[in-house]
Amino acid sequence: MKAPLMSALGLVKIAEKASYEEQGQYLSLIKKSLQRLDSFIDEMNNFYRNEKLALQREKIDLEKLLSEEVENLKNVYPDRSVTIAWNIAGDIELLSDKVRVQTIVTNILSNAIKYMDLQKQNPFVKIAALITEEVCDIRIEDNGIGIAQAYQDKIFDLFFRATDQGQGTGLGLFIVKDTIERLKGKIEVQSKVGEGTIFRIQIPNQLYQPVEIE
Repeated sequence: MKAPLMSALGLVKIAEKASYEEQGQYLSLIKKSLQRLDSFIDEMNNFYRNEKLALQREKIDLEKLLSEEVENLKNVYPDRSVTIAWNIAGDIELLSDKVRVQTIVTNILSNAIKYMDLQKQNPFVKIAALITEEVCDIRIEDNGIGIAQAYQDKIFDLFFRATDQGQGTGLGLFIVKDTIERLKGKIEVQSKVGEGTIFRIQIPNQLYQPVEIE
């Protein structure tokens, strides 16, 4: 947490002595440092919340959850133009831990936006979900920069970053995997550099049988 804060403070000192024309450039760098700090704090909150909170069993309106998270992310990344669409199949109720499901979805969607391919004319994120009595199967696909094959076994490691693009902390996907494991689910990734990434998530539907965290 201290590194981005000290970076911002250092830039403030430089900006104070800079010309009016240069101050805009320094303000942009300060903003990036503070955004990185804000992202780190949010992810640490998610991590400790995941560690401490008991598992909840509640009805989840996945359509509403996705709509709200997409709207939030548009506010977080106002300068990123990406088409996000989703389709939810199945008329079965989904019961799980809403906060944890929200954490999973938000982190993966946030990554898709942060690591979009800026050279492509039509960046997109496609979400497909199927809810059955046993499981909620979620597929999130993007046409972003992709992940090199050599890194795909490491992206869920703590603090690992496969690229310098964006302001990632290396916590997001670690939290995603940890959260999914606590829900007794699983996650798989397929990716190719320059083409995009697909995450497939399976979370048990607690419709009849609650899941207990060990």
